[in-house]
Amino acid sequence: MSSRSSLLARRHSGGAARRPRSGNPPPLPGKSRNLLDSVQFALDGIVYAVRHERNVKIHFVAAVVVLVACLILPLDPLGVLMVLGATSLVLVAELINTAIESVVNMTIQGHHPLARIAKDVAAAAVLVSAFFSLGVAWQILIPALSAVYWELQDSGWSRLAGDPVPLLCFGVILLTLGVVVVLAVSHRGPFPPSRLVLGHAALAFGVSAAVLSVTREPLASLLAIPFAAMVSRRHVHTGIHGWPQVLGGATLGVLLSLCLLMAARKVIP
Repeated sequence: MSSRSSLLARRHSGGAARRPRSGNPPPLPGKSRNLLDSVQFALDGIVYAVRHERNVKIHFVAAVVVLVACLILPLDPLGVLMVLGATSLVLVAELINTAIESVVNMTIQGHHPLARIAKDVAAAAVLVSAFFSLGVAWQILIPALSAVYWELQDSGWSRLAGDPVPLLCFGVILLTLGVVVVLAVSHRGPFPPSRLVLGHAALAFGVSAAVLSVTREPLASLLAIPFAAMVSRRHVHTGIHGWPQVLGGATLGVLLSLCLLMAARKVIP
């Protein structure tokens, strides 16, 4: 009887010890609650997909071309939204396909019918999204491209020269894609923490250079450089990264931004 009582007592004490003190479950090991860390992990995933998957590289290059077309073509806001949505859908499908293939390769060794089905269905999702994007391009981009010839005859692009907002918005998107592609091509090995610092500095100084080149507002020009300096200073003070990575990122961002602005000004007089 005493042994049974002691067994019940041990079970009771073990259950009480396993019961959490608060209503929230304990955090999973390795799971970060920091939003910046989550964004960094997501960008690492994009860089990995661009580096190791040929189709992802092709679709990223196509996305850059489509964004440039949206910048220079006379599209209405609904058409631009449809093109951006179709482009994003293709990229999301490619990233999900890469994730599914990685999980299947990790869990299943050798050839398995279920593994083939999973990969085929993921590839089918990419194919469906690609057909949808082609349909959107056929209905929106092709008519706009056919009208370019006649609009260029009458200098129809001059109406966009006085509005820098579309140029800045699309320039930031193209700058982000360009930084991701350059980092994916130039870096090798695992993802060091200094890579994202290089990307942060490139984006900050690239946006600042674009603002200084396009806007005529004195306040915006005065705030552009301190914004980039604050972003870079925050990462240097963590103690993991140094000024060489920040200077390299700043140089990369400024060069990419100036190249985009020069290309846009050749198209938009």
